[in-house]
Amino acid sequence: RRCVQETEMTFLSKKQAPIFFQSNATLMSRQVRQLVKDSLTSLNKFFSRFNKRSYKLPEQVIDLERNVDLSIEDAFIVIQLKDEDGKIIFADQLESIQLEILRLIDESITVSQGIQLSLIHI
Repeated sequence: RRCVQETEMTFLSKKQAPIFFQSNATLMSRQVRQLVKDSLTSLNKFFSRFNKRSYKLPEQVIDLERNVDLSIEDAFIVIQLKDEDGKIIFADQLESIQLEILRLIDESITVSQGIQLSLIHI
């Protein structure tokens, strides 16, 4: 009797294994797709902040950083500045910053295109 039960369990396990792995593939696929979507949405929101009629003065930005009760905008990129002959300039060339941002977007698109959307019908 025990041998029959073990045989039945093995048969059920073999039958359920594809469903189990397909379910896992579906879950992981959806999670990665959502992560890519959220990342691209955050990137879009970041750049949308710069489409304004007027911008904060440097003093306002400094006040935002000092005051913990006020929320400062988050950023995904940090651009270094340097002092050159009494002028504040970008430490990196703007072209290299632009290329890096475009590379990031291209990489996100490339990664998301390789993800299959697994659908399972139970």
